[in-house]
Amino acid sequence: METDADFYLHALLGDRSFASFIAEKLTTFEQDFEDFQQAVTELKSDKPYGVDWLDMKATLIPLAEGIENTLTEAISQLGKAHDYLEEQQIDEVRLVHWDAILVRMEQAHQSYKEAVSAIDTSILGYKGDEKNREYILREAERILHRPRWIAASLMDDLRGTIARFKHITEADLHIFGKRGHW
Repeated sequence: METDADFYLHALLGDRSFASFIAEKLTTFEQDFEDFQQAVTELKSDKPYGVDWLDMKATLIPLAEGIENTLTEAISQLGKAHDYLEEQQIDEVRLVHWDAILVRMEQAHQSYKEAVSAIDTSILGYKGDEKNREYILREAERILHRPRWIAASLMDDLRGTIARFKHITEADLHIFGKRGHW
């Protein structure tokens, strides 16, 4: 069982154990990203059938694609960082500008969140059986929000993983606590 101190040391050194951790996270991120892409595909579809979307989806689709682009960038950079770790090119890992990637990701997500929050699905028209209207409109709301929900979860995990890279940028190892504290 690896302790937090062990993990910190592996991250500081950028060793094979840390590279393995990043490889495992990459696999998870790629799977979660596929779920996100499926949610965007569903957003682009005509589902649920019989709903008059007005221009609501047309507003959200480019914003969802913006999230997709930033997630692609973050996962790609994480993949490059992993490759550098595998090649023991620690200086290259230190050069990755995670802050800029995280800011773009947050901005894209916030834009989608604001746009989807402004949508009132109760005003949508429905051409089907009236007894199914409430269920269909709830499904429509789920379709609109699902990309945001999946992206938020994926982004939380990405932020946590990217935060682990801060250890690799530290130049000193202080075994007994922070420097200057007794």
